[in-house]
Amino acid sequence: MDAQDDPEPLLMDEDEFARRFFEQDLSDIPGPDSASGGEPPPARGGRHPAMMVAVMVFSALLMWMFWEDTAYWLSGRGDGPAAAGPVDIGDSAQWKRDFEKDPTFAPPALRHNSYIRVAGLTAYRTEAAKSREAFLKIVFVPLYVHLKDEPPSRPTDHLVHLTVSGRLIDLTRTTRYRGVQHFYAENFGLPTRSAFVMVAGDKPEHYWWAPLLQSLFLVFIGINGTLLARALREG
Repeated sequence: MDAQDDPEPLLMDEDEFARRFFEQDLSDIPGPDSASGGEPPPARGGRHPAMMVAVMVFSALLMWMFWEDTAYWLSGRGDGPAAAGPVDIGDSAQWKRDFEKDPTFAPPALRHNSYIRVAGLTAYRTEAAKSREAFLKIVFVPLYVHLKDEPPSRPTDHLVHLTVSGRLIDLTRTTRYRGVQHFYAENFGLPTRSAFVMVAGDKPEHYWWAPLLQSLFLVFIGINGTLLARALREG
């Protein structure tokens, strides 16, 4: 067999490989810029549109969750109902006497998320486990008072006349006090389904942080909304 018929070896030394590589004509191989007419393709930076939508939805959800705190803060500003202080709704003991005189008498309506002052006899005091908090019931009205930083002081069966102010919360619109509802219903047979809890000492100005959070969430929605519109327009 002639030498020219011998098959080309599968392996070659480095010098031979380098010589053949540099002798090739590479002018016809398309470069990275040829597909766009010599201009590099635009870089696609930033987040995925789905991530922007998720941030907007989550921010809107947080705004909704903290809206009542913001509304309570606003009630103490400008012409708000609590701008001059808590709304005094009277004494529950007097309501009882008025009702005995006139069966058509109705006590003032309790309004959710309002800053009020109320007086009355209290009973059914109970201490929260492992904390300096207590709950008690105002007699004659479906109103429970949440006391904070209160050392144990009075027996549960001792009637005490108390004047207290704070934030009023409708128990049908929150799950925070579900344990308190079950406790009073099971141990004292007291109604809690259509009742209220007053968080003693909670003033509208204590919630100054709520509008700041709302503003921050609104900024997140605005930024991501702008980026999403730009991404959809460029896409």
